[in-house]
Amino acid sequence: MQYHQVIGQQQLGLKMRQNISEGRIAHAQMFVGEDGTEVMPLTLAYITYLLCENKGDDACGTCSACVKMQKLSHPDVHWIFPASLSEASGKPSKDQQIATQQQQWRQTLISDSRVTYPVWLNNLGEERKKLEINKMAAEYLFSKMALKSYEGGMKVGVIWKPERMNASAANTLLKIIEEPPKHSLFILVSENPDAVLTTITSRTQVTRIPKTRQEDLAAWLKTQSHVNEATADTLAFAADGNAAKAMQMAAEMTGENEVFVIFRAWMRLCFSRDLEALRQWVADNAKLSRDALSGLLQYGLQIVSSALQVQVLQKEPALVNPAEVAFIKKFAPFVDEGNAAAYYKLFNEAIADIQWNGNAKIILSDLSFKFMMLLHQKKG
Repeated sequence: MQYHQVIGQQQLGLKMRQNISEGRIAHAQMFVGEDGTEVMPLTLAYITYLLCENKGDDACGTCSACVKMQKLSHPDVHWIFPASLSEASGKPSKDQQIATQQQQWRQTLISDSRVTYPVWLNNLGEERKKLEINKMAAEYLFSKMALKSYEGGMKVGVIWKPERMNASAANTLLKIIEEPPKHSLFILVSENPDAVLTTITSRTQVTRIPKTRQEDLAAWLKTQSHVNEATADTLAFAADGNAAKAMQMAAEMTGENEVFVIFRAWMRLCFSRDLEALRQWVADNAKLSRDALSGLLQYGLQIVSSALQVQVLQKEPALVNPAEVAFIKKFAPFVDEGNAAAYYKLFNEAIADIQWNGNAKIILSDLSFKFMMLLHQKKG
């Protein structure tokens, strides 16, 4: 993984490279960003550049360390993540469980470095569980980081989703972060740093990974998913800087500009109060994956935000497709400073419910009913 493979984060990548080149490497760092964005690709690029034997403006991509990082097999890079590790009777041994899940993690990252928590759960076959990083995982990392470097350089311990550490794991890791072994680096990759133990967060250097700009994501989508310019623009707008979500929508919503078509049909049915057609719309779209469905709802948030800007600031929507622009302008009179918060609340709650594996039919049905009320609410 090299910096040029990361979408639209050139300035941040340059700063991170400079820190390494100038020897300003904090022993504990936290990279903060939404699942599916560039937070994990940047983490991999940073580690690759750090370990590269022939650094230039980028990692060389050909030295032994770079090749091993491409395969995620570097012996001095160790990972822990939410998983179901247990020493209960009838379970495989601790070492067997860890080895199996480490292999699953590497396969997941190689398949798509913009890994999301639902995808990880699905790959583990644990879709309905709320996994955590427990003491067993923390002790595994502790033991690995206490060893000498295999290749004589830095040892890197990466903790994905430290917000999911239980108290025992957090206290175990706090000890080694407070007194790190020589030539060691800890990287915490978090979506919700406020949920991480404060005593751990306070000992890390925090880098926030901004969302990818719409135009950068749209350009990348055109090359990766081979969609036309208008569809790429719509997907980038809908995904709000999240490449994994955009790719999932591109895979499932296969028609030209389908995310817009689906959303527009939904709002028209809510406005017309066509309950029978709405029931069918819900039944059809409840079949989408969690990522694609939350992407559709994220698109709704973007539409509301854009409509509010049209209504209040007279600002043109940042979209290529003229049909979307026309729709937003027609939708704008139904969004104002008085009800925008209600729209935002409904969309955000529904997105959270979908991500927590709620029943999609119930969520969409409830949302449709509440939208009907908002669209027909008398003003002032």
